[in-house]
Amino acid sequence: MNSLYPDVDCFAKGFLNQTLPKDLFDHLGHVKIAIWHLKRYSFEETICRVRAAIILFNHVNGGENTGERGYHETITIFWLKVVQSFMKELRELTEDEVYNKFVATRLADRDFIYKFYEKQFVASVYARAYYVAPLDEYNLLR
Repeated sequence: MNSLYPDVDCFAKGFLNQTLPKDLFDHLGHVKIAIWHLKRYSFEETICRVRAAIILFNHVNGGENTGERGYHETITIFWLKVVQSFMKELRELTEDEVYNKFVATRLADRDFIYKFYEKQFVASVYARAYYVAPLDEYNLLR
């Protein structure tokens, strides 16, 4: 973690109140945000909250949310599903314990998504704008 954001809770609060430096919001930063939200909200509410928060974070930090950049619906929901599935058996653990277990697995690899989608498809405007379930979603959720 980081001395200003020593745990998942501080990281998420920094993200939500727009004080988190944008360079800290990398792939594993997204995972922290997913864990934090899924500990507090239903999956459906998590999607709505995370979508809005990422779009705002990008905007506040000078990023764009277009067909080519910024918020990506398929990637976001894919990773929320991965994290939700991972957390099913770990509800009694703290956010930090869940995060530490997650990063110790193959799921933490940002390229894990390409086991389920072609890179060219993920790069498409359609995949950015709309969630498209992977063909092998059953194995994703196991």
